[in-house]
Amino acid sequence: CMILLTSVQSLVSCSRNDTTTSDVLKKINSISDTLDIDPAAGFEMMETELFDSSKMTEYENKRLELLRFKAEDKNYVMHKSDSAIKALNAYFCHKGTFHDKLESSYYMAATYRDMNNYPDALKWFNNCYKLSQSGRLSMRDSLTIAFMLSQYAGMNHRIELYEEAYKYMRESMLIQKALGIDNAWTMADMGRMSYRTGRKSESDICYKKALKAIVAEQSYIENSSLIGELLGHYINTKDSNSCETVLEIIRK
Repeated sequence: CMILLTSVQSLVSCSRNDTTTSDVLKKINSISDTLDIDPAAGFEMMETELFDSSKMTEYENKRLELLRFKAEDKNYVMHKSDSAIKALNAYFCHKGTFHDKLESSYYMAATYRDMNNYPDALKWFNNCYKLSQSGRLSMRDSLTIAFMLSQYAGMNHRIELYEEAYKYMRESMLIQKALGIDNAWTMADMGRMSYRTGRKSESDICYKKALKAIVAEQSYIENSSLIGELLGHYINTKDSNSCETVLEIIRK
């Protein structure tokens, strides 16, 4: 989404201050930022960038390991073991920045999600959420929290805790809105969770915003599964006008 890309690019340029950062960390930060904008491009950058671990500090090596977790997660690579991320999280709990702690907690949760260990995933999403309440958030931290809350909402939705899912998705949406981020998937997630909790009017507004974003950006291929969801929703709610709009998109 062009609106999303522009907003995130603006966000990361404002939130990074690399004047006292090593060249290695600048590279890691740059790849991390690209992963938030374009996961495939960020993954390719990480694979092609040469890092000499023997010349890197312990902290730089740990940041690089955490970056790999982020790159894999952003590109839907499933994690089957928690041993590596547990070691990283233990390190960052003692020697990391506030943002390192947020990210390592987030990827602890994401790993357990991949392993279908929902109790531990929820526990770590909750730990990350509590951590976000304990300190002043930079814009970069806020973006991580927005992603975390979206995932946390999805986990609660999956186990049919719909009110909790709605609560966390709404928080994620409000953070993204404050950061100037606007994308179809967030609005569709909000629409789905509003519908599940009986907030039919709010659900309708959110789904229409999602559809409007797709049409404005003409991002039909990238959002093909979302377009299918929208069609199903409009068929179920007997919204013939919106249904016809989605069908016109599909015919293209």
